[in-house]
Amino acid sequence: MRHYALLAIATTCCFNTDRDKNVAAPYDGDGGRCEYTEIAYEMDDATPLGFSGAELAAALGGSSGETLSWDETGDTTELTFELSFAEDGQVRHQVGEWVEPDTGGFGDTGGQECAEYVIVDASLSFVTADGLMNELVAVEVEASTAETGRVEHTMDLAELTGSYVSSDSEAVETADSAEIEIVANVNSSGSVGELGLFMTGHDEAEEGDPDVAWASQGDIARWPPNE
Repeated sequence: MRHYALLAIATTCCFNTDRDKNVAAPYDGDGGRCEYTEIAYEMDDATPLGFSGAELAAALGGSSGETLSWDETGDTTELTFELSFAEDGQVRHQVGEWVEPDTGGFGDTGGQECAEYVIVDASLSFVTADGLMNELVAVEVEASTAETGRVEHTMDLAELTGSYVSSDSEAVETADSAEIEIVANVNSSGSVGELGLFMTGHDEAEEGDPDVAWASQGDIARWPPNE
């Protein structure tokens, strides 16, 4: 588990934890970034990327069985990964436009190509046979083709339905926040992905000194297992 000291401040630190696709955090307010615009569609409507939400649901919906490996113990277990889509679900076409840095920053970056996606709401059942994960969550499936999609979803560690407990219990107890992140690439054959644990907190300093904020991030499981 990687543990970083981030910034000395007088109160709890505020720092960028935006891990969304292609979003560049401004540096001192002057950095370039992708700004995204969303347009809503019905499930059966063709989007500008050439496929509908219904076509994506038909390709990616359903259940697959995978083998998941826990990094902390090396144990493996059966994972059931199931995506369900509603017939009247939400579909958004999201396109980004690069915004150059403000004057006074690091200058013209030459621009960047911003990603373009279709996003469809779904439900994800993420259940391991060992009982450590037993989650049913609302997710967004992001896709640039009708054959493949990506799921990124965070869950509060304390609110898990499964029995997973981090081996880094001391850090969890002192953290201001602790989240499990599911990251998965999905196609009609199944899914490949990782589970991560992301924590933030602060260490209280002696009187008169600023607190030090910290973050800890690391993978805790993956499927399929590393060979």
